Amino acid sequence: MQKESYHPASISSHSQSILSIDISQGGTIACGIDNGIVDILELSSKQTIKTLYSPNWIKEQSQQTDCTGCNSVIFANGNQNILYCNYDRQIFKYDLRQKDAVCKCFKYNKDEINQVVLNHTGSYLAACDDAGGIVVIDLRNESVLMDEYCHDSICSSIQFLPDQNLKFISGGMDCKLNYYDIERNIQLLQTIDINEISPSISNHGTLVNPPFIHHLDVTSNFNRVACATNDANVYIFEMDYEEDELMHTQCLSGHALCANQSHFARWPLTNGLATAGNDGKLMIWDLLNDDAEDETIQYPPPVIIDHGCKVNWISSSELSSHSIMISDLSPTLTLYSNVSV
Repeated sequence: MQKESYHPASISSHSQSILSIDISQGGTIACGIDNGIVDILELSSKQTIKTLYSPNWIKEQSQQTDCTGCNSVIFANGNQNILYCNYDRQIFKYDLRQKDAVCKCFKYNKDEINQVVLNHTGSYLAACDDAGGIVVIDLRNESVLMDEYCHDSICSSIQFLPDQNLKFISGGMDCKLNYYDIERNIQLLQTIDINEISPSISNHGTLVNPPFIHHLDVTSNFNRVACATNDANVYIFEMDYEEDELMHTQCLSGHALCANQSHFARWPLTNGLATAGNDGKLMIWDLLNDDAEDETIQYPPPVIIDHGCKVNWISSSELSSHSIMISDLSPTLTLYSNVSV
């Protein structure tokens, strides 16, 4: 295994950190920094090729107020020139080919946004926020399809389902995993209370924190969902297509502290799942093509990387097989290559 560091040009202090990252299909990296700047780097050369400022950044600088960090970045599917970033309650669309890169601003969320996602065609955008709200926008005509309070507390993560235009899942600090279909009207198809499936004690025999949901991810063919939670576990769900519902099949216990990230690797022909926690560990799990109805199956032990620092975000690229990129509390990005599962 190899370890490489990437240094975004806009980070000038060791106290700054990278909150979010995404890697385009062409190998371009976007990283959202807690100083309100987004740097664009090349995966191959490690060089920063563009720096993006939100329209609010100059105002915040002139008023010497704390800058709003960028909690989420995501490239448009199939187009590495279009990038969506959020600052506080606003989402900005950037065209990286333009000198003045900001081309759209969406401001519909009522509280700070935690994650922005796109569906597989890039036609719809969804954003979840601290008020428990979810906003879904049709990017073709910029109309709002959904603006609802969906969780009793912070909604921390959201994901569209691949090949399902207007179906998505969301997770929040109310410990609920919700499954929606808003094709014709807003339908809550299923709610799973993680409290009902969470072990009452950890592997170490100590009481654990409530299973607040910190992060969700979905495989490209939507046969699995990974749910990273505050009780240090990662819950795996399988899709029952006949019943159109999620079934809990496995609880991955490996982290000693809160599991805050789950990411299905974009590597071809793989079942790799990367998870990270406040314990500073990065774990790579091989989720075999098991029988979804067998809840007793045990996956092989994960590859454990002692990163040594709390991880903020995980990403991967189709161009770099068996590589995982992470951001953490430090001012650098880390790429782990030749990770075997």
